[in-house]
Amino acid sequence: MPQKRKHPDMEFPLLKTLGLMTIKTTGGGSCLFNSFSDQLYGNEKRGNEIRAKVVQEMRDNANRYKDFFSTEVGGGYRRNPKRKTVAASEQVSTPTPEQLDKDWNLYLARMSKKTTYADSLEIKAFANAFNVDVKVYEQETVRDIRAEGEGARQVVHVAYHNYEHYSSVRKIDGTLPIVHASSGTLESGESNAAPPNVPKSPDTLESGGDDEEEEIRGPNKRRRCGTMAKDEITITIKIKIKGRKGVKHVTLPKSMKIVFA
Repeated sequence: MPQKRKHPDMEFPLLKTLGLMTIKTTGGGSCLFNSFSDQLYGNEKRGNEIRAKVVQEMRDNANRYKDFFSTEVGGGYRRNPKRKTVAASEQVSTPTPEQLDKDWNLYLARMSKKTTYADSLEIKAFANAFNVDVKVYEQETVRDIRAEGEGARQVVHVAYHNYEHYSSVRKIDGTLPIVHASSGTLESGESNAAPPNVPKSPDTLESGGDDEEEEIRGPNKRRRCGTMAKDEITITIKIKIKGRKGVKHVTLPKSMKIVFA
């Protein structure tokens, strides 16, 4: 059952610390594709077009995605659970290849409809179809879903709400952020050359194409950020101390360095 909605700042504290926010994104089954459209083109108008291309990618390259899809013996299909141990009683029979193909085609036909909700399987297909990488922000973590192959690619940012809805992610000032692979810093401005099949648009994102999984956790949690782990950042830390005579601010030496490892 979907959980009660929270204010975005409360639901995504990590976004706020990065200077990002979710924006209102139309739902009704197309929220994921509408989010992708906003990221690539600056609006939701091409969500249905993106859906069609994603379904075609899944149809043309079915072997890439069938491992994440299960069909029930006797007909019907379901997604493979992420972390679920299947009981022995559920493993007695195995669907035939013909049944699997039939149910896969039924699944794609259903996914072609604009009211059908999409999820991780379609995110992976989107990444491959548009040659982009996708960051999916959740409450305290970021899932990094990469297109197959190597090289620097555009990155799109979406958020997954606890009430089963996807939103596009923008900077707090309303623009789309840019992530430079060399520094991992967020900036505004124009992007570099757009990847194949994606028209160049302002304020797109670029990744380093590193195959290493990237995960960022929320405040006070460990951060493991691909190539960012190699950077040294010089920062100034101010500590507020409360005493009997009031509040004092202590500044630590500027030479202090913190290395993310």
